[in-house]
Amino acid sequence: MNRFLFKKMVCVFLILLVLGNICAFGKEITMINQASNPYAGSRVVFDGPQYERDEVLEVAGEPFFYNGIQIRIDKVVDWYHFDNAKVKRLFEIAKNDGYTVVNCQIRWMDVQQDQSFKAKESAYIRGGVYANQTFNTGGIQTFYEEGNESNQALAYVKFDISGWTKGDIEGARIRLYSRNSLTYGHYVSVYGCDDTPWSKDTITWNNAPGHSGYTVLGEKLSQTPSWDEIKSANYYDFDVTDYVEKARREGKKEVSFIIKSTTPSGNEPGVPIVFDDFDDNRPPQIFLSSEDEYDWEYLDRIIGYAEEYGLKLEVLWFATDTCSLSTDIRVPYYVLRNYQKQVYSVGTPWLKKATAGNDITGLYQFIMCKNDMELRKKEYEALNTVFNHIGEYNATHGYKNTVVGCQVCNEPNVSRLHNGSVYENGVKLENCQCNTCVTLKQNGGFSHQGFRDWTMFEYCNNLAKAVKKSSYPVWTRVNNVNGTDAWGVDYNEAKRASGGTDTDSGTYLDFIGLDPYGWNRNQLYNFGTGSYSNGRNLPMVMECGGENSMSALMMLATVAGGAFYNVYDLCSPDGHGMYDQNLNPRVIGAGDKYLPNGGTYIEDVRNHNHWLNKIAHPLAVMKPDKAGGKNLMFFNCEGTDISNINVTKMIDGLYITYKSDTIYSSGIAFKKSSREVVLLSSKDTDATFTLADIANDVKTVEFGHYEKDKWVKDEGVVSYTRSGNNLVVTMPSFSVVRVETYNDLP
Repeated sequence: MNRFLFKKMVCVFLILLVLGNICAFGKEITMINQASNPYAGSRVVFDGPQYERDEVLEVAGEPFFYNGIQIRIDKVVDWYHFDNAKVKRLFEIAKNDGYTVVNCQIRWMDVQQDQSFKAKESAYIRGGVYANQTFNTGGIQTFYEEGNESNQALAYVKFDISGWTKGDIEGARIRLYSRNSLTYGHYVSVYGCDDTPWSKDTITWNNAPGHSGYTVLGEKLSQTPSWDEIKSANYYDFDVTDYVEKARREGKKEVSFIIKSTTPSGNEPGVPIVFDDFDDNRPPQIFLSSEDEYDWEYLDRIIGYAEEYGLKLEVLWFATDTCSLSTDIRVPYYVLRNYQKQVYSVGTPWLKKATAGNDITGLYQFIMCKNDMELRKKEYEALNTVFNHIGEYNATHGYKNTVVGCQVCNEPNVSRLHNGSVYENGVKLENCQCNTCVTLKQNGGFSHQGFRDWTMFEYCNNLAKAVKKSSYPVWTRVNNVNGTDAWGVDYNEAKRASGGTDTDSGTYLDFIGLDPYGWNRNQLYNFGTGSYSNGRNLPMVMECGGENSMSALMMLATVAGGAFYNVYDLCSPDGHGMYDQNLNPRVIGAGDKYLPNGGTYIEDVRNHNHWLNKIAHPLAVMKPDKAGGKNLMFFNCEGTDISNINVTKMIDGLYITYKSDTIYSSGIAFKKSSREVVLLSSKDTDATFTLADIANDVKTVEFGHYEKDKWVKDEGVVSYTRSGNNLVVTMPSFSVVRVETYNDLP
């Protein structure tokens, strides 16, 4: 049965299911969870009695300090043409720079890749006085002038598909590159040509198969839609799925097509539409897509890179909503073809089409409808299958629990296309205008915002459930763009409050974060106690530009404020990378606030990261004073620019004063037990901590670090003095010192 007819038949039933809240999507299997198997994945512990912090990230039952950076693999491969060795080098750099976790795109296309083949040969034929001539150079052309057969031409293109290694073909498209810029919009139709033995070297108007004059005898497979008319020099796609799948079932190894101009007579009659030939720079291609075949080579390789360097890895699922886009390089073609796109009221899809050579995120940039229930089911199945495979990988690679999280979509929106509003006849659309969305909104009695909030939750929660119901459950998250049209935090937390975590009546989505590009240190310091800390939502800065020379201080301000921090990115053409295309650290020009003389700042980033890693366990489980904690204090981290730093704070009854004459230097102090306090200082080479009224009770003062929850002494002798009853400890740059007393601290 035709897929679209089937979808129409079940549409009403599915709407009733959703409104009745009785839907269950995906193929579920017997699950392994963290409670029964400590080797499986990760989780967020909410209000754990063993921890001071309200929300703690755990990996295999152990607290985890999150300090991350994104490795934009898709773009460095597609744009910079990095090979595997260079991609692997990015993971090594991230490890050397002190990050604890990296996050990388795993596109739906990476695990269900379309297979493409370039044209085997191509030519065009021309009537009238040219009827016996062969045209196999200068591009393939089609044009039509009524009543003048000499100015009529048909294009032929042939593909060898014998290399197709998968089963059924659920999606097939040919892509043609139009060379010429045209004054008016032009149109073509694509026909199947069953007679494939023709040759580019001998084909003419008089001997070519499949036509009688300008009439094509084969089946019309596709035609230029009104929303993609041929006008500018660019690529154009045409669906040929049914024809190619029929040929595959019949055992054919080649398929041929005839391209015919169907441009209206008033639009430049007889003007050629010229497509690149099979041996040109942009030859015709055919893309074949299968919905049941998976390829794990790419995913396994990325996990292996992280594993080799001792990094944890988050999967960034790039599929039906990445920056409010569903693009042809991220989503398999069978998905774009067979499921509902967001549309205008007249049924045409929302589309932002790129140009050839400027299509880093894809040429055809649609946005799929979040309320297509069949699509939700299919994407659930795909993501669930991915994490089932990760579970298998983990079991066969020593239960290293390398993968720790999944971002289920990236900067999503409901009513936007690539974060921009969509208008029809000058009126902004509040949501997709497909029949399903219109019916759901009307029957549910939703306001515009209410419908967007409901849609976003159902969409994200479905994907989060796919992860949680896999054999390898990990924490699930979503990153908001500033100004998102469906914020989601309060909605998600209301679901958690009423129905719990990881339940059908509650939420499977652990937390929602923000990508606050352009924020200053004080804004980042306050983020952890702002609206993204509502309910049990774990506050996380999920993307913040790595191009800022103060990147290390921005991270420290965020952590001091009670949130976690992730840099975007290590290296990419987006302009935010800490490293350039040659993997050299970014160089800042003279006149920078933080680096007045210019230079690189990567050593500063590296120093701060490795410094905090020495107390990773305490940072993972303790609550900073800014967030209401009593035992973990941060000094001069809130975004000041002073050079005479003198800050006193109190842990229980112990007064601690941090002094430094170095601008941007910061301190940390925490009480680890009743008889030990740990001190840290960053940039200053001789900052001091003064601990009041304990000078006569000091047992040890030593450098060291934590391995999990265990203090390990490092080499070196700490310089400290007594000033009356006070202990004064001098701190070298990026040092960690533990002071141990004989008796309980005040």
